Amino acid sequence: MLILTRALKQSCRRDKKDWLEKKCKEAQVTVDRNDTCTFYQIIKYLLGAWSSSSVPIKDKNAFFLVPVHPETQPILAFTFQNAQYTWTRLAQGYVDSPAVFSAAVRRTLAKMTDLPSTVCVLQYADDLIISSETREDCEKASIIVCNVLAQAGFKASKEKLQWVQPKVTYLGHIIMPGLRAISTDRVQMIRKMKSPQTVQQLQSFLGLVNYCRSWIHDCAIHDKYLRSLIDRKAPPKTPLNWTDEAEMHFAALKKAITMAPSLGLPSFQREFHLHVQETEGVAMGVLLQQHGSTYRPVAYLSKKLDNVAAGMPACLRAVAAAAKVVQMAEKIVLSHPMIVYTSHQVGAILYNMQTQHMTAQRRSGYEAILLATKNLTIQPT
Repeated sequence: MLILTRALKQSCRRDKKDWLEKKCKEAQVTVDRNDTCTFYQIIKYLLGAWSSSSVPIKDKNAFFLVPVHPETQPILAFTFQNAQYTWTRLAQGYVDSPAVFSAAVRRTLAKMTDLPSTVCVLQYADDLIISSETREDCEKASIIVCNVLAQAGFKASKEKLQWVQPKVTYLGHIIMPGLRAISTDRVQMIRKMKSPQTVQQLQSFLGLVNYCRSWIHDCAIHDKYLRSLIDRKAPPKTPLNWTDEAEMHFAALKKAITMAPSLGLPSFQREFHLHVQETEGVAMGVLLQQHGSTYRPVAYLSKKLDNVAAGMPACLRAVAAAAKVVQMAEKIVLSHPMIVYTSHQVGAILYNMQTQHMTAQRRSGYEAILLATKNLTIQPT
């Protein structure tokens, strides 16, 4: 009897697996997880904003507001204490739940009408920001957004709500007219962190710092050394070999965060100026724009060169660094005019290069970035 029961269970499991595979193929459900825009795509709309509201949707039970279609419910079935259940609402642990929820909020916001022409409503997952050139339009639009969300069953977090203010905190950034800065809470959190003792603690610290790397001109240099202390195969609780040099890099990052300046929001009506250099196998740059009689930083960019590029001669490292930083800057510049300042004749090096230090594939990649980009002008310093 026991053998027969096991055979029946295995047969049922195979039948259920075949049925699930068939249903998945028939449904061909695909969720675009990259549908959420980046922060740089968001801030390009905030340059002319002088008044903003931040409306965060309540996280608790927010997924349960999105129903699951009856035909899809069997795919989410599970067994608990000898009873079978299925999700009729969006499951908390489903890997695509955040993307599905974000799409549901976006469809809800698409129903808005009568928004003032000066208003811009931006969504990042469950966080909304309403910006406008005038306080009156911002307040009117904020009321419309909240009413639309309420009618759909969503609730805003009263504790986190920021209503029609010239300066709001959004996605860990302080957004103000023409400027952005690191939020005070994030700065205090990093400042109070003690020297990490385990791999997990160091990774947690580097994760917080890297979110703010646009404010640190040499972030990659310190990050490069601290990551060298981490054994990728080691368990999270593995103790670190913490040295005085590691403490120096750790303290330098904390100090840079504490003293970080406010960065300008990118203006696409003015040229961008990118100054590039290579130091210790790290590509570094600062993206500037003219502000009055001076130049104001928009972002500090830095990234470690790959091992092949780091082993090349100085002139070729300069080429690799320029290509790396230009790629990073393009996420902000969005193909608008940009002048790149380098310490080497990068264009002449690529045009006249006859060397065995670089493969043809790598060279063509650098040429595509530095020579074939229409919005780019290279100017040696």
